[in-house]
Amino acid sequence: MGVVGMGALVAASVAGCSGGGDEGEEAAAGDAPGAATTAVEQPTSTTTAAAAPTTVVSAPRPAPTPTVVVDDDARFSRPGDAAAHLYQAWRDGDPDSAAVAADADAVDTLFARSWRQPGFTGSECTEESSDTHRCFMDGEGESLVFGVTGTSRSGYRVTSASFVAHPATADGAPSLVVSPARAAVGATVSVEGDGFLGDPWNATDAPLYLVGGGDGCALHAVADADVQIDGDGHLVGDFVVPAIGDCRMSEIQAPVAPGRYQLAYACTACFVGEIEVIG
Repeated sequence: MGVVGMGALVAASVAGCSGGGDEGEEAAAGDAPGAATTAVEQPTSTTTAAAAPTTVVSAPRPAPTPTVVVDDDARFSRPGDAAAHLYQAWRDGDPDSAAVAADADAVDTLFARSWRQPGFTGSECTEESSDTHRCFMDGEGESLVFGVTGTSRSGYRVTSASFVAHPATADGAPSLVVSPARAAVGATVSVEGDGFLGDPWNATDAPLYLVGGGDGCALHAVADADVQIDGDGHLVGDFVVPAIGDCRMSEIQAPVAPGRYQLAYACTACFVGEIEVIG
C-alpha cells in the first residue's frame, strides 16, 4: 500500500472514531493542520474558603470623669482669703456663708453681735508656725483678730475670732526706742522696749504700723518687721520702713511721704514710739 493510501486510511479511521457529523467537522476545522487535539476535562473542585476570623476592635472607653468633691476647708489658698470671706459673710448677715470659711466657734463669736459702721478694714496676716496664722483687722477702738490654720495645699480655715479693745497708750503703756530715729523708705530700723505684756502686746506676730496723717488720709502702713518678746515683756527686733500704706477705714492706698509717724504695735491706735521718714 502506498503512502497516500495509508494516510487516507488513517484519516478515515480518525473520522470514524470522531463520530462524523457537524461537530466533528467543526472540531477538525478549528484544529491546526497536523496537530492532535486532546480535550482534557479539568475536574471541577468547589472549595469553600474558610472565612477569616472577624476581629472586632473596640475603641477604648474613655476613663470616667472623677467626681471632684470640693472640700470647704480647701477652697482658700491664703489665710487672709479665709478671714476676708468670714468677715464679708458677717457683714452680709449670712452665717451659712460664714461656715464655709470658719469653725462654729468663730462664726458664733462674730454673729453674737451685729456688724455696724464703720466696720473693720485691712487684713494683715502673720505666721505663728508653718500651719498657724493670725489675721488682724482694725476698727474704731478695737481690733478683730482671727486665728487661721491650714496650708496653701490643704487650704486655710478660720478657727477663732476675737474682738480686742485698743489698749490705752498713756503712762505705763509699752514704749520703744527707735534707732535710727530718722530713716528713709526701705531702710532697716532697730527697735527695743519694755512693757509688752498681755494681749495684744505680747503677740510676737502682731503687725507693726507707721501711722501718720496728711492730705485727708489717716495713713497706716504695715512694716516688714521681725521682733521677739520674752516672758518679761521685753521686745527687741527690727523693721523696714514701708513705701506705701492704706488710708485708714478705706481701701485707698497712699505713699509713705517724708514726715513724722507714730509707731503702733498690734493695732493702729496702739502707739509705742515715733519715727521720722526722710526723703
